[in-house]
Amino acid sequence: MYLKDYLIGTETTHSANNSVTDSAAAGTALSSGYKTNNGYIGIDPQGVPRATLLEAAQLAGKRTGIIATYPWAHATPAAFTAHNISRNNVAILSEQIFNQGLDVVLGVGFGAKDYYGSVAEAESKGYTVTNDKYDLADVQPGTKIWGNHYPSTIPFDIYLDADQPTLAEMTAAAIRALDGSDEGFFLMVEGSKVDSGGHNNNIVEAVSEYIAFDEAFKVALDFAIENGNTVVIVAPDHDTGGLILPNPDSVGGNRNSKDYADAVADVQEGINSDKISWTSTGHTRRRCGVWMYAPEGIKPPKGLSDKPGDTLVNREMIIDNTEIAPYLANLMGLDLEAATRELFVDVTDLGTFNPDNKTFTFNDMDIRIAANQSVAIVKGCKVDLEGKIAVYSNDRFYVPKSLLPHEINIKMSDIRMI
Repeated sequence: MYLKDYLIGTETTHSANNSVTDSAAAGTALSSGYKTNNGYIGIDPQGVPRATLLEAAQLAGKRTGIIATYPWAHATPAAFTAHNISRNNVAILSEQIFNQGLDVVLGVGFGAKDYYGSVAEAESKGYTVTNDKYDLADVQPGTKIWGNHYPSTIPFDIYLDADQPTLAEMTAAAIRALDGSDEGFFLMVEGSKVDSGGHNNNIVEAVSEYIAFDEAFKVALDFAIENGNTVVIVAPDHDTGGLILPNPDSVGGNRNSKDYADAVADVQEGINSDKISWTSTGHTRRRCGVWMYAPEGIKPPKGLSDKPGDTLVNREMIIDNTEIAPYLANLMGLDLEAATRELFVDVTDLGTFNPDNKTFTFNDMDIRIAANQSVAIVKGCKVDLEGKIAVYSNDRFYVPKSLLPHEINIKMSDIRMI
Protein backbone atom coordinates (compact mmCIF):
# COMPACT_ATOMS: atom_id res chain seq x y z
CA MET A 1 0.00 0.00 0.00
CA TYR A 2 1.27 3.48 -0.89
CA LEU A 3 -0.49 4.83 2.22
CA LYS A 4 1.53 2.60 4.52
CA ASP A 5 4.58 4.85 4.65
CA TYR A 6 2.55 7.99 5.46
CA LEU A 7 0.62 7.10 8.64
CA ILE A 8 1.01 9.92 11.20
CA GLY A 9 -1.57 8.85 13.79
CA THR A 10 -5.27 8.33 14.37
CA GLU A 11 -8.43 10.37 14.86
CA THR A 12 -11.58 10.02 16.94
CA THR A 13 -14.81 10.35 14.95
CA HIS A 14 -17.78 10.64 17.36
CA SER A 15 -20.48 13.17 16.48
CA ALA A 16 -22.04 15.83 18.71
CA ASN A 17 -24.95 13.60 19.69
CA ASN A 18 -23.67 10.05 19.27
CA SER A 19 -20.56 8.05 20.04
CA VAL A 20 -21.00 6.45 16.60
CA THR A 21 -21.03 9.04 13.85
CA ASP A 22 -22.56 8.99 10.42
CA SER A 23 -20.93 10.41 7.30
CA ALA A 24 -22.85 13.69 7.45
CA ALA A 25 -21.63 14.63 10.94
CA ALA A 26 -18.12 13.29 10.39
CA GLY A 27 -17.83 14.98 7.00
CA THR A 28 -18.92 18.25 8.58
CA ALA A 29 -16.29 17.88 11.31
CA LEU A 30 -13.58 17.25 8.70
CA SER A 31 -14.71 20.10 6.43
CA SER A 32 -15.48 22.81 9.00
CA GLY A 33 -13.92 21.85 12.33
CA TYR A 34 -17.36 21.68 13.99
CA LYS A 35 -18.97 18.69 15.65
CA THR A 36 -22.60 18.33 14.68
CA ASN A 37 -25.49 15.89 15.02
CA ASN A 38 -25.78 12.78 12.91
CA GLY A 39 -27.58 13.58 9.67
CA TYR A 40 -26.66 17.29 9.68
CA ILE A 41 -24.75 18.66 6.68
CA GLY A 42 -22.49 21.69 6.97
CA ILE A 43 -24.28 23.13 10.01
CA ASP A 44 -23.63 23.09 13.75
CA PRO A 45 -26.04 21.42 16.24
CA GLN A 46 -28.10 24.64 16.37
CA GLY A 47 -28.57 24.59 12.59
CA VAL A 48 -26.20 27.49 11.85
CA PRO A 49 -24.27 27.06 8.57
CA ARG A 50 -20.49 26.85 9.01
CA ALA A 51 -18.05 27.59 6.21
CA THR A 52 -16.05 24.65 4.91
CA LEU A 53 -12.46 24.41 3.76
CA LEU A 54 -13.69 24.29 0.18
CA GLU A 55 -15.84 27.41 0.56
CA ALA A 56 -13.07 29.34 2.30
CA ALA A 57 -10.72 28.29 -0.49
CA GLN A 58 -13.18 29.60 -3.08
CA LEU A 59 -13.38 32.94 -1.26
CA ALA A 60 -9.59 33.14 -1.42
CA GLY A 61 -9.65 32.65 -5.18
CA LYS A 62 -8.53 29.03 -5.20
CA ARG A 63 -9.97 26.53 -7.66
CA THR A 64 -12.01 23.77 -6.02
CA GLY A 65 -13.33 20.31 -6.73
CA ILE A 66 -14.96 17.19 -5.30
CA ILE A 67 -14.74 13.54 -6.34
CA ALA A 68 -16.77 10.66 -4.92
CA THR A 69 -17.78 7.15 -5.86
CA TYR A 70 -21.18 7.79 -4.35
CA PRO A 71 -23.46 10.45 -5.95
CA TRP A 72 -22.06 13.99 -5.68
CA ALA A 73 -24.62 15.19 -3.11
CA HIS A 74 -24.10 12.17 -0.86
CA ALA A 75 -23.18 12.92 2.74
CA THR A 76 -19.41 13.40 2.52
CA PRO A 77 -19.11 15.50 -0.67
CA ALA A 78 -22.17 17.48 0.46
CA ALA A 79 -20.55 18.16 3.83
CA PHE A 80 -17.78 20.05 2.01
CA THR A 81 -20.13 22.00 -0.26
CA ALA A 82 -23.65 22.38 1.18
CA HIS A 83 -25.72 23.12 4.29
CA ASN A 84 -28.94 21.48 5.44
CA ILE A 85 -30.63 19.92 8.44
CA SER A 86 -30.76 16.50 6.74
CA ARG A 87 -28.44 14.51 4.51
CA ASN A 88 -31.58 13.01 2.95
CA ASN A 89 -32.66 16.32 1.37
CA VAL A 90 -30.63 15.56 -1.74
CA ALA A 91 -32.70 17.84 -3.97
CA ILE A 92 -31.69 20.81 -1.79
CA LEU A 93 -28.08 19.70 -1.34
CA SER A 94 -27.56 19.06 -5.05
CA GLU A 95 -29.12 22.42 -5.93
CA GLN A 96 -26.65 24.19 -3.64
CA ILE A 97 -23.70 22.27 -5.06
CA PHE A 98 -24.78 22.81 -8.66
CA ASN A 99 -25.01 26.57 -8.13
CA GLN A 100 -21.79 26.93 -6.16
CA GLY A 101 -19.50 27.21 -9.13
CA LEU A 102 -17.08 24.39 -8.33
CA ASP A 103 -14.42 23.80 -10.95
CA VAL A 104 -14.53 19.99 -10.77
CA VAL A 105 -17.35 17.59 -9.87
CA LEU A 106 -16.70 13.94 -10.67
CA GLY A 107 -18.49 10.70 -9.88
CA VAL A 108 -22.06 9.63 -10.48
CA GLY A 109 -23.70 11.81 -13.13
CA PHE A 110 -27.14 13.32 -13.52
CA GLY A 111 -29.13 10.10 -13.24
CA ALA A 112 -29.18 9.98 -9.44
CA LYS A 113 -32.74 10.13 -8.11
CA ASP A 114 -34.08 13.58 -7.14
CA TYR A 115 -30.82 15.36 -8.04
CA TYR A 116 -30.88 18.92 -9.32
CA GLY A 117 -29.46 19.93 -12.70
CA SER A 118 -28.82 18.33 -16.07
CA VAL A 119 -26.10 17.90 -18.66
CA ALA A 120 -27.49 20.83 -20.67
CA GLU A 121 -27.55 23.10 -17.61
CA ALA A 122 -24.01 22.10 -16.65
CA GLU A 123 -22.81 22.96 -20.15
CA SER A 124 -24.62 26.31 -19.97
CA LYS A 125 -22.57 27.06 -16.83
CA GLY A 126 -19.35 26.51 -18.72
CA TYR A 127 -18.61 22.91 -17.76
CA THR A 128 -17.10 20.36 -20.08
CA VAL A 129 -19.19 17.26 -19.36
CA THR A 130 -17.08 14.09 -19.35
CA ASN A 131 -18.77 10.80 -20.12
CA ASP A 132 -15.96 8.22 -19.91
CA LYS A 133 -12.29 7.71 -19.08
CA TYR A 134 -11.26 8.86 -22.55
CA ASP A 135 -12.94 12.25 -22.05
CA LEU A 136 -11.08 12.58 -18.76
CA ALA A 137 -7.76 11.76 -20.40
CA ASP A 138 -8.29 14.74 -22.73
CA VAL A 139 -8.96 17.27 -19.93
CA GLN A 140 -6.70 20.32 -20.15
CA PRO A 141 -5.51 22.60 -17.32
CA GLY A 142 -8.03 25.28 -16.43
CA THR A 143 -11.02 23.34 -17.77
CA LYS A 144 -14.19 23.19 -15.68
CA ILE A 145 -15.37 19.57 -15.71
CA TRP A 146 -18.49 17.76 -14.55
CA GLY A 147 -18.57 13.98 -14.73
CA ASN A 148 -21.53 12.12 -16.18
CA HIS A 149 -19.81 8.74 -16.18
CA TYR A 150 -22.44 6.61 -14.51
CA PRO A 151 -26.26 6.86 -14.62
CA SER A 152 -27.03 6.48 -10.92
CA THR A 153 -24.35 4.41 -9.21
CA ILE A 154 -20.68 3.55 -9.70
CA PRO A 155 -19.87 -0.17 -9.71
CA PHE A 156 -17.27 -1.49 -7.33
CA ASP A 157 -13.82 -0.95 -8.81
CA ILE A 158 -13.39 -4.63 -9.67
CA TYR A 159 -16.59 -4.50 -11.77
CA LEU A 160 -15.88 -1.33 -13.79
CA ASP A 161 -16.39 -1.49 -17.55
CA ALA A 162 -13.39 -0.85 -19.76
CA ASP A 163 -14.42 2.75 -20.53
CA GLN A 164 -15.42 3.66 -16.97
CA PRO A 165 -12.80 5.70 -15.07
CA THR A 166 -11.20 4.50 -11.86
CA LEU A 167 -10.93 6.77 -8.85
CA ALA A 168 -7.24 7.25 -9.68
CA GLU A 169 -8.09 8.33 -13.24
CA MET A 170 -10.71 10.77 -11.96
CA THR A 171 -8.17 12.16 -9.48
CA ALA A 172 -5.54 12.61 -12.19
CA ALA A 173 -7.99 14.46 -14.45
CA ALA A 174 -9.19 16.65 -11.58
CA ILE A 175 -5.68 17.67 -10.57
CA ARG A 176 -4.83 18.45 -14.18
CA ALA A 177 -7.97 20.59 -14.53
CA LEU A 178 -7.36 22.45 -11.25
CA ASP A 179 -3.62 22.96 -11.62
CA GLY A 180 -2.11 26.16 -12.96
CA SER A 181 -3.81 28.81 -10.83
CA ASP A 182 -1.52 31.19 -8.98
CA GLU A 183 -3.81 30.85 -5.96
CA GLY A 184 -3.66 27.05 -5.90
CA PHE A 185 -6.53 24.63 -5.43
CA PHE A 186 -8.43 22.49 -2.92
CA LEU A 187 -9.66 19.02 -3.91
CA MET A 188 -11.67 16.55 -1.81
CA VAL A 189 -11.51 12.92 -2.99
CA GLU A 190 -13.67 10.24 -1.36
CA GLY A 191 -13.22 6.51 -1.92
CA SER A 192 -16.87 6.21 -0.97
CA LYS A 193 -17.51 2.52 -1.50
CA VAL A 194 -15.02 1.21 1.03
CA ASP A 195 -18.02 2.02 3.23
CA SER A 196 -20.31 -0.16 1.10
CA GLY A 197 -17.98 -3.13 1.47
CA GLY A 198 -18.04 -2.68 5.23
CA HIS A 199 -21.84 -2.42 5.34
CA ASN A 200 -22.02 -5.60 3.27
CA ASN A 201 -19.38 -7.34 5.44
CA ASN A 202 -17.75 -8.19 2.13
CA ILE A 203 -13.97 -8.18 2.46
CA VAL A 204 -13.38 -8.46 -1.31
CA GLU A 205 -15.45 -5.32 -1.95
CA ALA A 206 -13.88 -3.41 0.95
CA VAL A 207 -10.31 -4.35 0.05
CA SER A 208 -10.73 -3.67 -3.69
CA GLU A 209 -12.17 -0.22 -2.98
CA TYR A 210 -9.42 0.52 -0.46
CA ILE A 211 -6.82 -0.42 -3.07
CA ALA A 212 -8.60 1.82 -5.60
CA PHE A 213 -8.36 4.68 -3.11
CA ASP A 214 -4.70 3.88 -2.46
CA GLU A 215 -4.04 4.20 -6.20
CA ALA A 216 -5.77 7.60 -6.17
CA PHE A 217 -3.61 8.62 -3.21
CA LYS A 218 -0.52 7.72 -5.26
CA VAL A 219 -1.70 10.05 -8.05
CA ALA A 220 -2.07 12.91 -5.57
CA LEU A 221 1.23 12.00 -3.89
CA ASP A 222 3.15 12.03 -7.18
CA PHE A 223 1.72 15.45 -8.03
CA ALA A 224 2.51 16.83 -4.58
CA ILE A 225 6.12 15.61 -4.66
CA GLU A 226 6.69 17.15 -8.09
CA ASN A 227 4.80 20.35 -7.29
CA GLY A 228 6.67 20.98 -4.05
CA ASN A 229 3.96 23.18 -2.53
CA THR A 230 1.12 20.73 -1.93
CA VAL A 231 -0.10 18.85 1.14
CA VAL A 232 -2.03 15.57 0.84
CA ILE A 233 -3.92 14.44 3.94
CA VAL A 234 -6.09 11.34 4.27
CA ALA A 235 -8.71 11.06 7.02
CA PRO A 236 -11.62 8.58 6.89
CA ASP A 237 -14.92 9.90 8.19
CA HIS A 238 -15.54 6.70 10.15
CA ASP A 239 -15.05 2.94 10.28
CA THR A 240 -17.75 0.65 8.90
CA GLY A 241 -18.24 -2.98 9.82
CA GLY A 242 -15.64 -3.26 12.58
CA LEU A 243 -13.39 -5.72 10.72
CA ILE A 244 -11.55 -7.95 13.21
CA LEU A 245 -8.10 -9.33 12.45
CA PRO A 246 -6.33 -11.90 14.64
CA ASN A 247 -4.39 -10.36 17.55
CA PRO A 248 -5.66 -6.83 16.86
CA ASP A 249 -4.19 -3.62 18.21
CA SER A 250 -6.29 -0.78 19.66
CA VAL A 251 -7.70 0.15 16.25
CA GLY A 252 -8.43 -3.43 15.15
CA GLY A 253 -5.39 -3.82 12.94
CA ASN A 254 -2.45 -6.17 12.91
CA ARG A 255 0.78 -5.33 11.10
CA ASN A 256 1.81 -9.01 10.98
CA SER A 257 0.06 -10.38 7.90
CA LYS A 258 1.27 -13.91 8.73
CA ASP A 259 -1.50 -14.00 11.36
CA TYR A 260 -4.15 -13.76 8.66
CA ALA A 261 -2.37 -15.12 5.61
CA ASP A 262 -5.22 -17.53 4.85
CA ALA A 263 -7.72 -14.67 4.70
CA VAL A 264 -5.39 -12.70 2.42
CA ALA A 265 -5.10 -15.72 0.12
CA ASP A 266 -8.91 -15.95 -0.06
CA VAL A 267 -9.27 -12.27 -0.94
CA GLN A 268 -6.61 -12.57 -3.63
CA GLU A 269 -8.75 -15.30 -5.18
CA GLY A 270 -11.87 -13.08 -4.98
CA ILE A 271 -13.36 -15.10 -2.10
CA ASN A 272 -15.29 -13.29 0.66
CA SER A 273 -13.22 -14.96 3.34
CA ASP A 274 -14.73 -16.46 6.50
CA LYS A 275 -11.28 -16.45 8.10
CA ILE A 276 -11.77 -12.91 9.42
CA SER A 277 -14.85 -11.51 11.18
CA TRP A 278 -16.91 -8.35 11.49
CA THR A 279 -18.61 -6.82 14.53
CA SER A 280 -21.32 -4.85 12.73
CA THR A 281 -23.02 -4.07 9.44
CA GLY A 282 -23.06 -0.40 10.44
CA HIS A 283 -20.60 2.25 11.52
CA THR A 284 -18.45 1.83 14.62
CA ARG A 285 -16.75 4.13 17.14
CA ARG A 286 -13.32 2.77 16.21
CA ARG A 287 -10.55 5.32 15.64
CA CYS A 288 -9.40 5.83 12.06
CA GLY A 289 -5.93 6.39 10.66
CA VAL A 290 -4.60 9.75 9.50
CA TRP A 291 -2.00 9.79 6.72
CA MET A 292 -0.15 12.80 5.33
CA TYR A 293 2.45 13.88 2.84
CA ALA A 294 3.83 17.40 3.22
CA PRO A 295 6.83 19.26 1.82
CA GLU A 296 9.87 19.48 4.05
CA GLY A 297 9.40 21.89 6.94
CA ILE A 298 5.61 21.48 7.21
CA LYS A 299 4.67 20.07 10.61
CA PRO A 300 1.66 17.73 11.02
CA PRO A 301 -1.35 18.59 13.16
CA LYS A 302 -0.36 18.98 16.80
CA GLY A 303 -0.51 15.60 18.54
CA LEU A 304 0.40 13.56 15.47
CA SER A 305 3.78 12.25 14.38
CA ASP A 306 6.30 14.18 12.31
CA LYS A 307 7.89 10.84 11.41
CA PRO A 308 5.40 9.15 9.04
CA GLY A 309 5.15 5.38 8.90
CA ASP A 310 3.05 2.45 10.06
CA THR A 311 4.62 2.11 13.50
CA LEU A 312 3.20 1.10 16.87
CA VAL A 313 3.97 4.59 18.17
CA ASN A 314 2.07 6.30 15.37
CA ARG A 315 -0.92 3.97 15.79
CA GLU A 316 -1.29 5.20 19.36
CA MET A 317 -1.19 8.94 18.56
CA ILE A 318 -4.68 10.49 18.66
CA ILE A 319 -6.39 13.74 17.69
CA ASP A 320 -10.07 14.54 17.12
CA ASN A 321 -11.44 14.86 13.59
CA THR A 322 -12.36 18.52 14.26
CA GLU A 323 -8.65 19.42 14.48
CA ILE A 324 -7.93 18.72 10.82
CA ALA A 325 -9.93 21.53 9.17
CA PRO A 326 -8.40 24.40 11.17
CA TYR A 327 -4.96 22.88 10.63
CA LEU A 328 -5.42 22.81 6.85
CA ALA A 329 -7.03 26.25 6.85
CA ASN A 330 -3.98 27.65 8.59
CA LEU A 331 -1.66 26.01 6.05
CA MET A 332 -3.63 27.56 3.19
CA GLY A 333 -3.85 30.99 4.82
CA LEU A 334 -7.62 30.68 5.28
CA ASP A 335 -9.87 31.79 8.16
CA LEU A 336 -12.91 29.53 8.54
CA GLU A 337 -14.66 31.81 11.05
CA ALA A 338 -14.19 34.86 8.82
CA ALA A 339 -15.51 32.84 5.87
CA THR A 340 -18.61 31.93 7.88
CA ARG A 341 -19.22 35.62 8.66
CA GLU A 342 -18.79 36.46 4.99
CA LEU A 343 -21.01 33.72 3.58
CA PHE A 344 -23.80 33.23 6.10
CA VAL A 345 -25.41 36.36 7.55
CA ASP A 346 -28.69 35.66 9.35
CA VAL A 347 -31.21 38.06 7.75
CA THR A 348 -34.37 36.31 8.96
CA ASP A 349 -35.60 39.37 10.88
CA LEU A 350 -34.85 41.76 8.01
CA GLY A 351 -37.47 40.41 5.65
CA THR A 352 -39.97 37.70 4.77
CA PHE A 353 -39.46 34.12 3.60
CA ASN A 354 -42.05 32.62 1.25
CA PRO A 355 -41.98 28.82 1.70
CA ASP A 356 -43.93 28.26 -1.52
CA ASN A 357 -41.21 29.61 -3.79
CA LYS A 358 -38.38 29.41 -1.20
CA THR A 359 -37.69 33.13 -1.72
CA PHE A 360 -36.59 35.69 0.85
CA THR A 361 -37.49 39.36 0.29
CA PHE A 362 -35.92 42.17 2.29
CA ASN A 363 -38.31 44.59 4.01
CA ASP A 364 -38.77 47.85 2.08
CA MET A 365 -35.96 46.90 -0.30
CA ASP A 366 -36.18 45.57 -3.84
CA ILE A 367 -33.84 42.67 -3.06
CA ARG A 368 -34.85 39.02 -3.12
CA ILE A 369 -33.18 35.65 -3.48
CA ALA A 370 -34.30 32.03 -3.48
CA ALA A 371 -32.79 29.46 -1.13
CA ASN A 372 -30.01 27.33 -2.66
CA GLN A 373 -29.40 29.88 -5.39
CA SER A 374 -26.47 32.19 -6.14
CA VAL A 375 -28.41 34.71 -8.22
CA ALA A 376 -30.38 37.52 -6.57
CA ILE A 377 -32.87 40.01 -7.99
CA VAL A 378 -31.86 43.55 -7.09
CA LYS A 379 -34.02 46.42 -8.36
CA GLY A 380 -35.31 44.19 -11.13
CA CYS A 381 -31.85 43.06 -12.26
CA LYS A 382 -30.29 39.64 -11.88
CA VAL A 383 -27.11 39.82 -9.82
CA ASP A 384 -24.59 36.99 -9.90
CA LEU A 385 -23.18 36.29 -6.41
CA GLU A 386 -20.44 34.14 -7.95
CA GLY A 387 -21.18 30.88 -6.17
CA LYS A 388 -22.16 32.31 -2.80
CA ILE A 389 -25.36 30.45 -1.88
CA ALA A 390 -28.44 31.54 0.08
CA VAL A 391 -29.25 28.94 2.75
CA TYR A 392 -32.50 28.25 4.62
CA SER A 393 -31.75 26.25 7.76
CA ASN A 394 -33.76 25.51 10.89
CA ASP A 395 -36.30 28.27 10.04
CA ARG A 396 -33.57 30.88 9.59
CA PHE A 397 -32.44 32.46 6.31
CA TYR A 398 -28.80 33.19 5.55
CA VAL A 399 -27.30 35.20 2.71
CA PRO A 400 -23.75 36.25 1.80
CA LYS A 401 -22.65 39.55 3.29
CA SER A 402 -22.39 41.05 -0.19
CA LEU A 403 -26.21 40.88 -0.53
CA LEU A 404 -26.98 42.98 2.54
CA PRO A 405 -28.89 46.15 1.56
CA HIS A 406 -26.14 48.57 2.64
CA GLU A 407 -23.51 46.46 0.86
CA ILE A 408 -25.61 46.43 -2.31
CA ASN A 409 -25.95 50.21 -2.22
CA ILE A 410 -22.22 50.69 -1.73
CA LYS A 411 -20.95 48.03 -4.09
CA MET A 412 -23.56 47.86 -6.85
CA SER A 413 -20.90 48.73 -9.41
CA ASP A 414 -18.73 45.86 -8.24
CA ILE A 415 -21.38 43.16 -8.65
CA ARG A 416 -21.51 41.36 -11.96
CA MET A 417 -24.93 41.55 -13.63
CA ILE A 418 -26.27 38.65 -15.66
